[in-house]
Amino acid sequence: MAQHHKSISVLASSSTENGAYNRSIDGSSFKVSLNDAIHIPETAKNITLSVTKAVIWNSSPNFKLNNNQIYIKGPDVNDLDIEEVITLPVGLYDVTMFKSALLAELLNLGFKQSPTPILDITANYATSKLSFTLNYTSVEFSFIAGVTNPMNEILGYDLATYTTTTAPFIVTAPNVAKFNQLNSILVISNLCDNGFAINRTESNICAQILIDVPPGSQIIYEPFNPTQVEASNLQGRYLKEFNCQITDEKLVPIDTNSEDYTVLFKISYTV
Repeated sequence: MAQHHKSISVLASSSTENGAYNRSIDGSSFKVSLNDAIHIPETAKNITLSVTKAVIWNSSPNFKLNNNQIYIKGPDVNDLDIEEVITLPVGLYDVTMFKSALLAELLNLGFKQSPTPILDITANYATSKLSFTLNYTSVEFSFIAGVTNPMNEILGYDLATYTTTTAPFIVTAPNVAKFNQLNSILVISNLCDNGFAINRTESNICAQILIDVPPGSQIIYEPFNPTQVEASNLQGRYLKEFNCQITDEKLVPIDTNSEDYTVLFKISYTV
């Protein structure tokens, strides 16, 4: 008897306006309830699941409420030393965005701007390290002076205070910067019981999505040949609801920063 190949596609959206429910506070997980249950016949064989398309915003914050503060001391516009603990808004920053945001805060707080701002920030992409250039002798920055949520780790600096007696003076971070808190996205669903395994850890991972766009842009995952995972658990079932989640490569749920995302699942089988 000839075998027939069949497939069913289901678009899952994390938008509550589109019917998602039990959505987590961070937006990473949600449930889908179908009006008409999907039936996979008892006679179905070679049942597989794949992610044929996903649209996810690259907006997961790297500067969060627990790592967004730095202490700055230096001359103001009248050459009098002032000091401030600067708190950056929670968000996803690359080095250029971070530099712009920090220098804007220094400007707004009245730190000296002429003939040059009190500090500058440069990145050495060969070593993946940051450098702070202190342009006046009274300038210092710290991650311990009145700072409760220091950003030192993401910048590559130790939990310390950095000063100078000569100017300009370059303070290079001793450690590699960690702006890329998120390297890839894993799509997880109970549509499959035996998805990808991470080394020795088994899980129901359906797809790995690489981040190939700048911060604030849409990741559009549409592989030419999507990877299929075994989904024999669906055999004979009437599928009425299922869940969906996105995590990082350590299986830590991703904070979507209130953005919605969609995943197009494809169930394939032969009868």
